[in-house]
Amino acid sequence: MRAFFFFSALAAALFACQPKATESPLPATPVYTYFGDSISVENPLSSQAVLDSLSVRDSVELTFSSTITEVCQAKGCWMDIQLGDQLMMVKFWDYGFFVPKDAAGRAVVMKGWAKKTTSSVEWLKHKAQDAGASQDSIDKITEPTIGYDFMATGVAIQQ
Repeated sequence: MRAFFFFSALAAALFACQPKATESPLPATPVYTYFGDSISVENPLSSQAVLDSLSVRDSVELTFSSTITEVCQAKGCWMDIQLGDQLMMVKFWDYGFFVPKDAAGRAVVMKGWAKKTTSSVEWLKHKAQDAGASQDSIDKITEPTIGYDFMATGVAIQQ
């Protein structure tokens, strides 16, 4: 009987010392806040795919993802996003929605039309003023720029 208790206690101690089976945590699903039309955040194109599309066409309708670099500080009526090694200006369809002014640095998925554009000196100065640039910086804008614009019908910003 003594051996029975000894082996029972030993078995209990050995089982108690076994590491618990742990479940691997599921990857966190990103949470988005939506603006404008409903859009899907599944399988957006990359910035490089947008550039590739615009290398053969002047404009293209698509959904793609990027990172917000700057937002209009007057009311969130435009934003700049990273497109490869350059910036793309994003405006919102019919001026129908705005994005939070503190969205810079967040991931974004957008649906709409991308196109090659020339930005006028007047627009560049207006944009610089909205962004809070100094008057000296605004006065240095003297040439139009060639780049890419996006007219978004829907935007999803990752929280």
